[in-house]
Amino acid sequence: MSDEEPDTTLGKIRQLAYNVFVRNGHLKAIALLLTVALYLWVGEDRETQMIAAAPVRFSIPENLILTQPNIDRVKLTLRGRWSSLNQFDQKDLDPVTVQISPDDDGQVVPITPDAVKLPPGVRTVSIDPSAVRVELEERVEKTVKLSPRVVGRTRPGYVIQGVEVNPSELTVNGPKSVIDPLQSVPTERLDVTGRARSFQKQVQLRPESSQISYDLSNPVTVSVEIAAEQAQRTFEGLTVRPVNTSYDTNVEPATLDVTIRGPAATVENLDADQVYAVIDLAAEDGQEPGTFEKKPTLRNIPDTIEIVRMQPEHFLVTTRPGDDGTGDSTD
Repeated sequence: MSDEEPDTTLGKIRQLAYNVFVRNGHLKAIALLLTVALYLWVGEDRETQMIAAAPVRFSIPENLILTQPNIDRVKLTLRGRWSSLNQFDQKDLDPVTVQISPDDDGQVVPITPDAVKLPPGVRTVSIDPSAVRVELEERVEKTVKLSPRVVGRTRPGYVIQGVEVNPSELTVNGPKSVIDPLQSVPTERLDVTGRARSFQKQVQLRPESSQISYDLSNPVTVSVEIAAEQAQRTFEGLTVRPVNTSYDTNVEPATLDVTIRGPAATVENLDADQVYAVIDLAAEDGQEPGTFEKKPTLRNIPDTIEIVRMQPEHFLVTTRPGDDGTGDSTD
C-alpha cells in the first residue's frame, strides 16, 4: 500500500464529517431544536384526568313531577390528553340529561357516560352519583289566596286599619301531596316599624316549599292602611242650650248623654267643660210660640270626632214671649 492511500481515506472521512456536522450548520441546528421540542411536547402531552361538575336535567312527562332525587349537579371524572383537557372549560358543559318514564317510579335509574356531551379527545371515566332512585308524583294545579305578612309596630298612637294584596289569588302547581293541603302562599315580610302613614309596596312571594311553582304576569302589591288609633268616650249630663231665638224657651229634657269616637289623643284631651249641646231655633223664631221637636248638635268638637250615640236624640222645645219681649239669641 502506498503512502498516498491513508491520506486519501483520511481526507474522505474528514469531508464526510464536514458534510454531516458543519455544512449547512444553521439548518441542522434548527432541525435539532425542533426534534428536541417535539420530543418534549409528545412526552408532556400524555393522558391525564380531571374532575368536573356538570348540571343535571331530568326529562319527565308534563303530568308528573320528580320529588326525588333532589340534585342539580353530578361529579364527572374525565380523561384525555393534557392538551385537550387544558383547553376544556367545565363551564361550557351541557346539562347531563336523564330520561325518566312513568315506569321508573320507585326504581333506580342509571346515569350513563353517553348522557355526557364532551369535546373530541375527552371521555367520561366515572359519574358520581352513577345512579339515582326516582320518586314521581302527579302534578296538580290549584288557586290559592295570597297572604301578606306584616311585622313590626307602627308609631305609638297609630294602628293598622287594613291590609290588602293585589292580586289576591294565585294559581300554583306542584306535587299533589304538597298542593292539596295548601291554603295560601305568604309574601315576604313587610315591616311597618315606626310608620304613621299608609303605603304600598311590591313584594316577593315566599312559598313554604321549593316544589311549588307559579307564573306571575304582574307584580304582587301589598297596601297597608295606617291611621291614628281610635278611642271612644262618653260625656254624661251635657247641658242643652237653645240658640238663635227671641223667645223664652223650655227644653225637655235639659241634658243629654253623648258617646264620641276619634283619634285617641284628640278624644283623651277633650275638656268636658268645653263641650256642650245646642238647639238651633232660628227657623222657629219667626213663628208663633209653641212646642217643637228638635235635634241638638254638639259644640267644641273637632272635625275628626264622630258621634257614636246621642241620648236622647230628640228634644221638646217650648217657646213663649219673654216678659220684656225678648228671648235667648245666644249662638
